[in-house]
Amino acid sequence: EGEFLAKLTATGKANYSNEAALCAYEHARQDGTMYRSMEALCRAEVAQRFAATPALADQPSPRASFDCNMARTPLETAICADAKLGRADLVLSRVYKQAMQSLTPDERRTLNADERRWMAQLVVDCHVANPASDKARACALAAFETRFTAIDACAGGADMTKCLASEQ
Repeated sequence: EGEFLAKLTATGKANYSNEAALCAYEHARQDGTMYRSMEALCRAEVAQRFAATPALADQPSPRASFDCNMARTPLETAICADAKLGRADLVLSRVYKQAMQSLTPDERRTLNADERRWMAQLVVDCHVANPASDKARACALAAFETRFTAIDACAGGADMTKCLASEQ
């Protein structure tokens, strides 16, 4: 880490720090040494990516899991307008993609449907409108954190959908 960090620009160092912080954020709500190990592995993967491709460090850090220039819905607009909500969206997207890799095609369809249902319910429960109020953004942030923690905790289990229902 010390070798490649010295070669990074100030922007690159900030981007590296932001990516490493996402690893900590993903597992912050979970207890146990297993999650600390997962955080360390995530940080090691980030370091490996940045060391292997130093130009990556100077790329703009994503604000969300999607192109904010294409934000259309009130929730997408809220995610792009709020840095904390954007980070939560990034982590949720990454955890979701990791979980999908371990599922069968039928399980993927089920989780995908459950994710769409969850997202629609979040908009209703948090009263996300355009522009989103501070209360709506705080509610969405809490919902995103609960969701990515639940997906992470349920990954590799026998029935992801049942597990998620019990975690909510």
